[in-house]
Amino acid sequence: MLIDKKISDEMLSIIGDDSKIFTMNPEDREDKYLKLSKLLNNEFGTNKKLDLLKTNGYLSLGQTMPKSSIDAIFSSLEGKDIFNGHVLCYAKEKMQFSTGMNLYDIPRTFGCDVANQTGIYSFNMYDLLQIPEVLMACTNSTLLELISNYLGCPPVLYSANLMLSINDGSSAIQNAVNGFHRDYDDFKCVSHFIYLTDTEQDSGGHIYKTGTHNGNEDGEEAYLFGKAGSSFITDPYGFHRGVKPKSESFRALLWIRYGMYEHYIYREIDQNHKFRVEIDKLSDIIDITLPENQYLLRLITK
Repeated sequence: MLIDKKISDEMLSIIGDDSKIFTMNPEDREDKYLKLSKLLNNEFGTNKKLDLLKTNGYLSLGQTMPKSSIDAIFSSLEGKDIFNGHVLCYAKEKMQFSTGMNLYDIPRTFGCDVANQTGIYSFNMYDLLQIPEVLMACTNSTLLELISNYLGCPPVLYSANLMLSINDGSSAIQNAVNGFHRDYDDFKCVSHFIYLTDTEQDSGGHIYKTGTHNGNEDGEEAYLFGKAGSSFITDPYGFHRGVKPKSESFRALLWIRYGMYEHYIYREIDQNHKFRVEIDKLSDIIDITLPENQYLLRLITK
């Protein structure tokens, strides 16, 4: 990665003559360290990302998942149930998923969900939590530090979902998630989205109205899409919507949600409390002896 020349020049002006670092007094060393670390954090560090998230309500993270992990996720879903709803509580039908199936056959197999929506499908959270690559994405320490700082407290993981949006070209897709809306899950929460397929603006991307997480009613529309493995986080209280995939296209998206407590949506509506994983199975991925990690995992483990 090329660093902007202006930043390089600022760094060199702070460092000065580093040939004298061997004899530099402790006060000068500390002064240069503080100035240099402040510059780098302001440009590239967690504080920079946190400020952008607080200002805009969303933050693009770039490529965070390799293709091998995406392939492993889909392989692990072989033979698992797929449901006709963007969340399980909306579904009224299910079928077995196969990596060898033609995805365009899924809309022809399923009817509408209980909200009369079509073209969007999801998996059981428990099946997802058995997949190491999903759990690693859920417990990424760098991401958790950023989310903790945004929430102002340790987060609790309360939802994991893998959604397929499919437009087979034969009929119009009807989905409430394709209209602008706010999510009211918690007093404050964060959603992490990872594209599992190459996603263009018109093949199932995400639109977020910048700044509306702070209560504003309107803001500039930011289009969030990218290659498979790219991800972003949002404050879902801000106005957002999914983009209907163009004809004969589909999108696969993993979402992971973090909040502050065991809220009403979790308890009464989304049914995720029914699907938990043995906490000992996570010990190779995260230190389950730490209190903050026990709190993070308490709604998805048993």
